[in-house]
Amino acid sequence: FYAEGCEVCKEQKEKALKMLAEGTVDKIFMVNMDRIMASDPSLATRLMDSFDLSTLPYVIMTDKKGTILRRYMSF
Repeated sequence: FYAEGCEVCKEQKEKALKMLAEGTVDKIFMVNMDRIMASDPSLATRLMDSFDLSTLPYVIMTDKKGTILRRYMSF
């Protein structure tokens, strides 16, 4: 989860994309909270209720089934 204009978010996104290119990770799912807030406020509210998005970026690791394995990660 990230916000546009967030420098820390930008750095984390760049590192994640590098890891993807290197084959260190298989998949990355990036959620632009600014875009969701503008296009679907009810979805944004549900995401805020489901995840601690008070500080972005919010990086998590999941298994193939979507179970969260680690939270508050940094690359």
